[in-house]
Amino acid sequence: MKPSTNTERRRISILKDSFPENFLSRKIIPITEAVVNSIIHSLIPTKSSGYDDITSEILKARASLISHP
Repeated sequence: MKPSTNTERRRISILKDSFPENFLSRKIIPITEAVVNSIIHSLIPTKSSGYDDITSEILKARASLISHP
């Protein structure tokens, strides 16, 4: 996706200058459903939810749906 305006180009240029190494690079790490399920089920139920208000109980109840690609 290319920037469409001069303002967008300037903003991207500022970001590239601020973070010169690995700008817009992604590292893909292979992961299995079993690993995702394991992580979800290891969540501590007494910990508070994040900004999205999704509790660990909800995640655990829907782990099979979440972990499936």
